[in-house]
Amino acid sequence: PITSQPGHTVDLDMVLKAMREQLNIEDVQSWGCALIFDCCVEDGNEATAERREKAAARGAIEQVLAAMQLHFGEELQEHGCSALWALSRHSVPNRVAMLKQNAVAVSVRALTDHLEAPFVQLWACALVSELVRDGPEPRASAMQLGATGRILQALQSHTEEVQVQGFGLTALSRLSR
Repeated sequence: PITSQPGHTVDLDMVLKAMREQLNIEDVQSWGCALIFDCCVEDGNEATAERREKAAARGAIEQVLAAMQLHFGEELQEHGCSALWALSRHSVPNRVAMLKQNAVAVSVRALTDHLEAPFVQLWACALVSELVRDGPEPRASAMQLGATGRILQALQSHTEEVQVQGFGLTALSRLSR
């Protein structure tokens, strides 16, 4: 098993197996994405990078994207974007893999479909900000898909949500480079 942060153990292989076997059950997919986030979110030690790479090697990116493309509920989109964000942090190979699998389009769709949901907006903006950081091609793709306009809508719709504002502005800054 891949252990998550100290004091928590997540058997990521079991989570991914459950997600694969129960792809049509949205709650299984949503909570699986939440567990992937817990396993891969930065906790300030070197083990995080190792967990992130192991999760990606076992198919976590593909599984999260499959869930997000099959189910469109708010909770799943929130957990899916947050899981992909955690997998993408400090990992160029994971970001490249996500870009090849249309993660930008998935994140822009989450922004579009759940404008009134602050946590979806937060994590979708965070994900876009990570996906576009490595060069002009991802930025051009995101802009072509309408990411700039969707992020501006998120900022205007959630003026009191500090994290939406922070991640939204970070994404806009990276898109404008």
